[in-house]
Amino acid sequence: MSQYGSQPPYPPQPPQPQPPYGGPPYGQPGGYPPGQFMPQQQQPTSGWATTSLVLGILSFFVPVVCSLGAIITGAVGIKKTGPGRAGGRGLAIVGLCMGIASILLGVLAMSILLPALNAAREQANVIKCQSNLRMVGTGWMLFANDNKDRVAPAIDSATLGAYLEGKAPVCINDGQPYTYVQPAEKKVSEIRNPSDRVIAYDDPQHHRGKMIVLLADGHTEVLDKEKAARLMSKISAGQPATLTSDSSP
Repeated sequence: MSQYGSQPPYPPQPPQPQPPYGGPPYGQPGGYPPGQFMPQQQQPTSGWATTSLVLGILSFFVPVVCSLGAIITGAVGIKKTGPGRAGGRGLAIVGLCMGIASILLGVLAMSILLPALNAAREQANVIKCQSNLRMVGTGWMLFANDNKDRVAPAIDSATLGAYLEGKAPVCINDGQPYTYVQPAEKKVSEIRNPSDRVIAYDDPQHHRGKMIVLLADGHTEVLDKEKAARLMSKISAGQPATLTSDSSP
């Protein structure tokens, strides 16, 4: 027999170190104070933050109203969330940013679309005034046919109304009548180069510098600023209102 009895000759084991808090007197693993490993209670999400996110998404489909709503509710949501308060601060920030982004995109889109829309509207007005001047030309021709080829003394409703359903057309932009350039000739057949001779026009100021003219043969043209300036110089000087420099046959 060994000196340690009948058991195998294991040497004595040294004493094991005790935990810093001793045993688990608190009923927790490792003897730590209560609550050390307890999960923290999750904070409820703020309704303002959720509303801001929803409005931020809708602001891309219903701008202005939803954009402003997202910004306002987002600002309130940021103020009401944070440590010790309701959760959802990130939702509020995202909603606020989406509301601002939708407004910026709307402004950018308007800055791009407005010039195009204005140009399209102006082109439509030019076409309408061309049509009106052609109607004036038709009335002017009918007046000559009924008055032994005599040139009409005016293109107003009193003179041409009987041929234009009682009223002469006016500029679509401001309602002003078209300017008549009465030919010096007494008869329409005496006008040389009728396809080059202007008998009426719409003031260039009505169409951003463009000048719409009616010629003696009944067709219309749209002149740019340079051609309009040359024509106005001829009219002011009392010269024949021709589009070309030479009006000889």
